Amino acid sequence: MQRIELWQRSFNELSQIEANKGVERKRKKRQTKAELVALYQNKKGVKMPEYNTSVTYDPKRETVYEIVGVDEITTRNNLLGIRVGLKSYDKNDQRDYGVTLWPASETNATSKWGSFVAVLGSNTDSWLHKWIKIVSWQNRLCEIALMPVPKMSLKEAALRSGAKEVK
Repeated sequence: MQRIELWQRSFNELSQIEANKGVERKRKKRQTKAELVALYQNKKGVKMPEYNTSVTYDPKRETVYEIVGVDEITTRNNLLGIRVGLKSYDKNDQRDYGVTLWPASETNATSKWGSFVAVLGSNTDSWLHKWIKIVSWQNRLCEIALMPVPKMSLKEAALRSGAKEVK
């Protein structure tokens, strides 16, 4: 028994000596946050590109909006959509509202696309500067109503359209 224990102990010591012979094991230093961020930047030190993105909000129910923009968009998967930009009638609400519509050849009048087409028609060029009221805005239960153009002063209309100052 003693011979086996001695042999086993000497073998373990020998394998440890062989493993550490001439080679010092270095611990890898942890990288700082700045070093990790630098890894994800371009190799030449150029920062990541800045994207020109604007934030729009979803329209609210029972609110009157003016359609200020109708744009055709294409996704990365080549899906065609219509982006409708809205501006609230409320003078204090300066946020931009928007909704993306997905056109279809046949649609239901309660879908988002169908609610716009049912009220405004299928020619999106004629939608610009129309006033709508969001009656219901739930999934598969959307309804909008066409509103008459509200009466406003010339100064108010100019400020709504983006003029800096009106005398």
